[in-house]
Amino acid sequence: MSDTRTSRRRFLGAAAVATAGIPLLGRYERFLGGSSARAQDGSPRRLIVFWNPQGNCSGLDTDYAPDRIDPLWPEGNGRDFDLSFDPSAPTPGRILAPLQRHRDDLLLMRGFNLVGGTYTREPCGIDTPDGTHGFGEMVALTAACPYGDGSFAGGVSIDQYVASQIGEATPRPSMVLTCGGTKRGRRGVISYSGPNMPVVPMDPQAAYLSAFGGAVGADRARMAELRSRRGSALDLIRDDTARIRRRLPASERDTLDAQLNALRLLERDFDSDRVCETGAFTDPGDHFPGHFQRQARTVAAAIACDVSRVFSVMAASGGGDTSGNLRFFDPEWTTNYHSSGHASGGNSDGGGDAADTRRRAFEVMVRISEFYARWIADLIDALKAIPEGSGSAFDNTLIVWATEMAHGNHGNHQWPWVIAGGGWKFTNGYYWNQPGASRFSTEYMFGDLLTAIAQAMDIPTERFGHDAFSNGDPDSYSHLWSPGV
Repeated sequence: MSDTRTSRRRFLGAAAVATAGIPLLGRYERFLGGSSARAQDGSPRRLIVFWNPQGNCSGLDTDYAPDRIDPLWPEGNGRDFDLSFDPSAPTPGRILAPLQRHRDDLLLMRGFNLVGGTYTREPCGIDTPDGTHGFGEMVALTAACPYGDGSFAGGVSIDQYVASQIGEATPRPSMVLTCGGTKRGRRGVISYSGPNMPVVPMDPQAAYLSAFGGAVGADRARMAELRSRRGSALDLIRDDTARIRRRLPASERDTLDAQLNALRLLERDFDSDRVCETGAFTDPGDHFPGHFQRQARTVAAAIACDVSRVFSVMAASGGGDTSGNLRFFDPEWTTNYHSSGHASGGNSDGGGDAADTRRRAFEVMVRISEFYARWIADLIDALKAIPEGSGSAFDNTLIVWATEMAHGNHGNHQWPWVIAGGGWKFTNGYYWNQPGASRFSTEYMFGDLLTAIAQAMDIPTERFGHDAFSNGDPDSYSHLWSPGV
């Protein structure tokens, strides 16, 4: 790569952090001016959706799990459940164990079925070309039947629905991100602004620049001098920051300091020689863990600066097709994400010992899901470290963990959902354990959960999505979230 191109990337990285001063300082200008952009309690509410392909080993035949122990769901029910895990004396719930420190902030939901997530025509009357993969991607966040021939979703996704109602309060109405690269077609999207209207997700570099770049034409001479001495681009807004800080009450000064620190960490991560190399943000070999780390820092900094209040993070495209290799989880494992998911469920075309292949695939898939749980746990830590009002940014944030399916072999039984935060609406510190007897039970429908998410964001919503994905009986869920708006 030429020196000119390297210098340009470094300039963009530094300028991007400097422009973070616009939404950050603008937020405090609004605060000092008593702007109505803030919620009545002084803090905005936010929605973060994290979605991963290939499920999380939910409902799998546990014959190939160590000691035949369920790797996802813990023992217990209601308030009585334990996410701690001791490898020397295995217990259920290994995958969710990284979230143990946030146990009291969680609502675990075991009981939804992905009805229609097969090659059948029910309940939408249309065949989806790749069964649960395509169906799960299109309906998980929309609760809407596929559009037309099944190429894309037939309705708005919950994140974009929320953004359409509250997005005007921030510079970015929403941010749709991917940790695993982009892919054309329905397998490359989970977010929809309407029927047949997919929103293409941004890779780490694009997300970073979307949040913090391009808003200010920083003086190039000043930027060049700054880079020559390896200073911080935040120096360019030092005077404005000091002016506003002097006018803030002590509690808001602490918040501002935390936000500036988050931006410095983000700058340090992106403004390195490695980041300046071509392809550093799109190389699938850096998918685990690099892309996830960068997207988490971007989300946290964007929240700290009130750049956006609605985020969707796609771990990889449908089926895991853009995730790269899985050697981060097993250095000797050469099977790709998609095929590993199928192999963990007993569907493998590979040679050798089929039972051994399934055991190894199962272990790799469990490690991937553990990684996701750690990512969410670390993101919660980051949000809890951002002061806001009398508490933290996490206190005003709702995180939804959704998946493409129950497990990677087109499983649709015991489709897992996890809520973190949103305590003003959802029952935290609770495990809703309703596995059900039938794979095709429609007793508990996930569309009601999406309706509750909209209501949690103060959006009057009687029913979100298609009737086929809602039960319509509020008594079925009254103990999981408070009824009404």
